[in-house]
Amino acid sequence: MLRLTLSNRFEFLLESLLESLAEEACSPLTAQQVIIPSTALRRRVELTCADHQGICANIDFSYLAQWLWKQIGQLVDIQEESPFSPALLAWRVFERLGDRRFTDDHPRLARYLRDADPVMRLELAQRCATLIEHYITYRPHWLAAWSDGKRASIPGLDAGGAEDEAWQSALWRCITAELGTPRQHPAVAFFRRIKQLGADAPAQAGLPTSASVFCPNTLPPLYLDILRQLSRWIDIRIFALNPCREYWFDVVDKKRLSYLAARKQDSHQEVGNALLAAWGKQTQAHIDLLFADDDSITEEDSVFLPAGGEHLLARLQNAILDLRELAPGSIELASDDRSIEVHVCHSLTRELEVLHDQLLAQFAAGDPPDRKSVV
Repeated sequence: MLRLTLSNRFEFLLESLLESLAEEACSPLTAQQVIIPSTALRRRVELTCADHQGICANIDFSYLAQWLWKQIGQLVDIQEESPFSPALLAWRVFERLGDRRFTDDHPRLARYLRDADPVMRLELAQRCATLIEHYITYRPHWLAAWSDGKRASIPGLDAGGAEDEAWQSALWRCITAELGTPRQHPAVAFFRRIKQLGADAPAQAGLPTSASVFCPNTLPPLYLDILRQLSRWIDIRIFALNPCREYWFDVVDKKRLSYLAARKQDSHQEVGNALLAAWGKQTQAHIDLLFADDDSITEEDSVFLPAGGEHLLARLQNAILDLRELAPGSIELASDDRSIEVHVCHSLTRELEVLHDQLLAQFAAGDPPDRKSVV
């Protein structure tokens, strides 16, 4: 069963997660499964759980890719860690980039490596390893074409991009041949095996009875498809942030709308809220993907709560929530309203320094942490 909980308030999602964990009937010797996107979020869940129950125990926190790989390993003979993880793959790519028999076939790559020292070659290998992991997750059809010795039909490639595709596809074929990996993702063999086990498959496969995916920044199509298929045997609960309660998947920023209008392709498109249209593209794609297969969602619970207060931040959040634009000059700021501040920082280090100073100032003034946004 796949259950989806959406809200514009992180606090509500966190409360919903803790309630579902408390209601879950499981053995005290069985750890509850919570999939998180970052260690910071894990710490927040742990502390809030400890505040509510006095202790946070018997919860297994994992990252999505590692958790899925672990479940697949229950039934399929795979390595404990994926051979395509960047930390492992980078050294294999590094060795291949040092092989003149490989690089001489690709002039663009050879020109770069001719003057590259080992450190530069390692940096390129690490970037390639990360890219390959992204291709496996987001562009498996590219890799399938490369494995067949074909072009991936990537739109918008110039001559240099075509050369890069050529050596990357050759690199992919070399690596897969060296590793002896199957053409199909291990998940295919996993689901084939679990279907053979019948109704008692989860118990025989050692799968958990349920898992909660909490506040993912994005869900790659491959992983979401695996979760959907896995939900036929175990309960999968996804808790996701959605800043707007209206249908906002057709909103685009003004520049994009003008571009589409010039080509008479602006049907059903609108701006809605300019800030949401400009900065919400990743979340827009993420939420839209969750609803791409409505038949797989058996339960949906969406609760949207307006922000309290009359300060600028609350009004902006509520405008985004209702998909409306604040009229210029429609808000008269109070003299002490510093709910939104914009700081121009020339580096990441300076950003951290400003954030540090602002947090110390809030603690000293006793301001509640949800009353201010620092950009």
